[in-house]
Amino acid sequence: MTDFLRKKWGKLTAWQRLAALAAGLTLVLGIFVTSLPAAPGDGDNDGMPDDWEIEHGLDPERDDSGEDPDSDGFANLTEFIFNLESTEF
Repeated sequence: MTDFLRKKWGKLTAWQRLAALAAGLTLVLGIFVTSLPAAPGDGDNDGMPDDWEIEHGLDPERDDSGEDPDSDGFANLTEFIFNLESTEF
């Protein structure tokens, strides 16, 4: 299995590797964040404040943290955590 992963990882560009690492980190952080009680201002407990969701055209009443409506390869939670700008706006 390790050889398979090494071969696959070696074929990725630096940007693809960075995106894969960011996605993995977001998954881990997302699991941690969404397992906590809802923070004030995060009604759906998806790890993103309602104000930020509204500002970015998301639904503050639904967990949309794993979605990628702008198709830039980064989930909404990743964009929030890393303060990435959406390509949709």
